Parts: sequence; structure tokens; C-alpha cells
Amino acid sequence: MQETPVKARAFSIKKITATKAHKMMRLQLVAACFLFFIGLCFVALVALFLFEKRFNAQIYPGIMLGESNVSGFTQSDLEKRISDFRRELETQGLVFSYKSQSVQLFPQIIAPEDPDLTYELMGVDAEKTINNLFAIGRDGTFMGDVKTKIQLMLHTRQVPYATVLAKQNILQALHQNFQSLENSAKDAKLFIDDSLQVTIIPQETGTLPDYGSAIQKLETQLQNGS
Repeated sequence: MQETPVKARAFSIKKITATKAHKMMRLQLVAACFLFFIGLCFVALVALFLFEKRFNAQIYPGIMLGESNVSGFTQSDLEKRISDFRRELETQGLVFSYKSQSVQLFPQIIAPEDPDLTYELMGVDAEKTINNLFAIGRDGTFMGDVKTKIQLMLHTRQVPYATVLAKQNILQALHQNFQSLENSAKDAKLFIDDSLQVTIIPQETGTLPDYGSAIQKLETQLQNGS
């Protein structure tokens, strides 16, 4: 019996299998990255939720009032801190010195023209100060506030005391106490004596206390709470 001839066929080798595997690996990598990103966002949201819950009625970390760290302070804590600073200012006052003379000024002084009337020279606006502190990280958009909180973790932010200064009254008080040390400028002039001899009296440069600089330093010192 004659055998039926069998025709050999050549193998077809294609790269389809390798290409599919490569695509699948890419899909798996994309899926893993996506899941990682979702997990990271979830962790961040949970951390943000816990952070907000922790500091819901407190000052955020990284905030200073003048030269004092007030992170975690409640409103009552801030009111006490400001009240203590006011009391210290009222009892000790501030000393201004020029040359050999010094004067101590207090937040309130008695009006010279009326002993029953007092002038307020300086003070601290407690309500405005507290509002400024609590507004940090709470007064913008969601992403803006998140950015602010991150910045606070990296760098502290100093918030000054909201000061109240009656600059004109302070200037007047300083002038009254230091006017004896004020030397006005004098122009050069001629002097003729009885023998008709002419003498030139040279110009004299005046010296005045720098009241403007003193008031500026006062404002800075009050803003720092020092």
C-alpha cells in the first residue's frame, strides 16, 4: 500500500505574543501608578481631615504673634496673652531717652488742660489681632489654604500685634518733655561793637530729637510684643 505523501509546512513566527505582553505590562504599570496615586490622595485627605479636626478652633502650627510662638493657641489663650501684654504696658510703660534725659510714657496720660480728661497714646487692638491670626490658612480657596498650611510647616510666619497709636499725641508728649534739649539752627550774622569793629558770628547747626524715628521704633516694639 502506497503511503500518502505529507507536505511539510513552515512555522510562522510573529511578534504578536511579545507585543501583547508588552502592552499588558504597560497597562499593569499604569494601573499600579493610578492606584498608588489614589491611595496617596486618600492618605493625604485623611491626614488633612485629622489635621483640621485637631486645629479646628486653634491657631495653626508655624504661626507667631510678634516674637512669641502661638501655635495651637485657642481664642481664650490669645486673649490672655494680649491681656498680659497690655497689663505689662500699663504698669511699666515705655522709656524714651535722648542725651542725658529720659521720660516714661504710659498708654494713657492726663490731659494738661483738663485733669478729668485722659488721652490714649498707645494700645493693642485685641479683636483685630486675633482675627488676623485665625485668618491664616482659613480665608482663601481650598487649594490656597492647603498651600498656606504646607508653607507654615516649612517656615514660620510672624504676625504683628494690631497696634493703636495716637501719633500726634505721642509727638506732643515727647516734645513737651524734650523741648529743653532742642537747639534751633541759627544763620550767620554780623555783630558791630561800639568801636565799629565788625565780627562775623558763624552759622550754628541746630539739633533736634528725631521724634519720627522714636515713634517708628515704638510702633515696631509694640508690634513685636516686646
